[in-house]
Amino acid sequence: MLDVANKTDRELQRAVFDYIAVWGKEPVLTTHLNLNYTNELFDEALDAVERENGLLAIILYATWCEHWINGIITSIARRQGQSDPTIKRLIRKHNLYQKYTEVLDGLRIPRFDESIREALRTLAKHRNDFVHYKWEPLIVDDLASLKWFEEIDQLLASMPAHIKALKDYENHHVYFGVIPHIDRLFERLAEQLVQQTQK
Repeated sequence: MLDVANKTDRELQRAVFDYIAVWGKEPVLTTHLNLNYTNELFDEALDAVERENGLLAIILYATWCEHWINGIITSIARRQGQSDPTIKRLIRKHNLYQKYTEVLDGLRIPRFDESIREALRTLAKHRNDFVHYKWEPLIVDDLASLKWFEEIDQLLASMPAHIKALKDYENHHVYFGVIPHIDRLFERLAEQLVQQTQK
């Protein structure tokens, strides 16, 4: 439906949005487009860790987690018939930890593992300390104080496994196991688009 040959990412994005705008005017369709940056955030966080930029990695991982939980809440709440303004209020009213616990309880989906919730709480605390400049002072000659760096390294090293667990949780509890099938479908569609552009 779209000619993707010889287009930059920006040109292709414009073409997709133009197409969706036309398609969305069909009288029988209601079109909502949600942008999802979680994959890019994850990739950038991994890159920041590789470059030993732990503070940037903390910000990116914490942002990934916030995007992820807000997406879960939005998906389930919409499925349950809640309006977008109600969902927005639900997301804004609760802090991150409440979203991982009370909000999931209210939406009647299970909480994910406590050890992951604790890691995400620690991650959010470090992100907030950095973004809002609320650092605890590090005492140079105090070994306990300097363990902070080790804790950060351990936290960052644990994040890929935690994120995989959260994606598995999402696939199971939100998408009922269909994500791998959807991924394969889109891979086939992408292959078909490439083949068509090469003709």
